[in-house]
Amino acid sequence: MRLTREHIYFCLMLVGGIACGVIAVRAPDLARGSFPPLVWILAVSLMLDLVMMRLPGNKGLQTITMPWRVAGFIAAALLYLAIAQLSPSLP
Repeated sequence: MRLTREHIYFCLMLVGGIACGVIAVRAPDLARGSFPPLVWILAVSLMLDLVMMRLPGNKGLQTITMPWRVAGFIAAALLYLAIAQLSPSLP
């Protein structure tokens, strides 16, 4: 199996979901701010997409296909929600 841009994107979205969950647990004031953590995941997705479009060897404007974007966002959101719900509350 070949490692494609979609696979890299999906894995990086998983890392983004974990990071958002940890940040939301460690800094609850940020999580209750004007932008909820699920919007952070959308921002991570946008940044990854923009960076991956500019990678060397990209012929034309190859973008990540929509099924991989949706799967990456849902997986990251589920990881965020699992971390936020299962971690103990900080004092």
